[in-house]
Amino acid sequence: MYFRTYFTKDNTIMYKSEFNFGSMPTIDLFYGGGRDKPNFSRYLFQFPLENLEQKFLDCELGDLSNVKHKLKFKHAGFNETPYACMPTSYTVCLFKINEFWEEGCGTDTSCAELCTSFARLNCAVSKSPSNWYFAQSGDTWATEGVYDSLYQTPQYLMCKNISCSSPDLEFDVTTIVNNMLLTGGSNEGFGLAFHYESEREFSDIENHVVFFGKETETFFEPFLETEYVNPIMDDRANFYLDKVNRLYLYARVDGENVALDNDPVVEVYNELNQLQFTLTGQCQDKGIYYIEFEIPSASIQKCYA
Repeated sequence: MYFRTYFTKDNTIMYKSEFNFGSMPTIDLFYGGGRDKPNFSRYLFQFPLENLEQKFLDCELGDLSNVKHKLKFKHAGFNETPYACMPTSYTVCLFKINEFWEEGCGTDTSCAELCTSFARLNCAVSKSPSNWYFAQSGDTWATEGVYDSLYQTPQYLMCKNISCSSPDLEFDVTTIVNNMLLTGGSNEGFGLAFHYESEREFSDIENHVVFFGKETETFFEPFLETEYVNPIMDDRANFYLDKVNRLYLYARVDGENVALDNDPVVEVYNELNQLQFTLTGQCQDKGIYYIEFEIPSASIQKCYA
């Protein structure tokens, strides 16, 4: 079973710039081109967790032990120039945002052509939050640009090495998202950035990697993919001694599975109507509960002794 969660807001911010690119159809991550000073961009995004939280509460994701989450970004291509190119290999890192921020209005008018370089934009952009300095109107970031990478070593969630031969980007964020579902932690969003060693690089050439963003008109929009694979294997018709067996209970109302207010308590009796086990059912999916137990063959022989 797969679920897709699409982003609710995104924006690209540029080092020491007030420009806002909140409505751009692409994500333009770049570094370099500043000659004797840093020059780079970072991408901010947020995806909602309400749908996954409700599925978890309804047990549609089980206990999360069989749930995986991946962030997926599709490469959008890049037209190289003498002053801007796509690096042959690079490292992109994922970081967490801990402050509320606004997406912003982005471009004031539609660009006639894809804007591939913030240094030479041919389209109008707005100077509004969020940007390098401001998270939202009237509120600056606690640290400019969300975090400092020029004088401190950032605490990235994870980094991934990418090559131009396989430019699509994918992060396994299973542990991060499942912890958020379990603890109900804050969800202010995440961000992508080149590794700090690249952000600190001085060069005349801009190095660009472009992905499709939230506002793309194609189906390559970035998303969080959730995978839940946990097949139901009921041992009712193949119950064996000396083996842990699993039996299922389906809770339904008008033919629809429903989540019970409490996990069911199950009593297991032998053929002599003697109580053998009192077990609490475990939820595997919405309205689907199971118990596991083993009956030793020795105990059966004892009954007939």
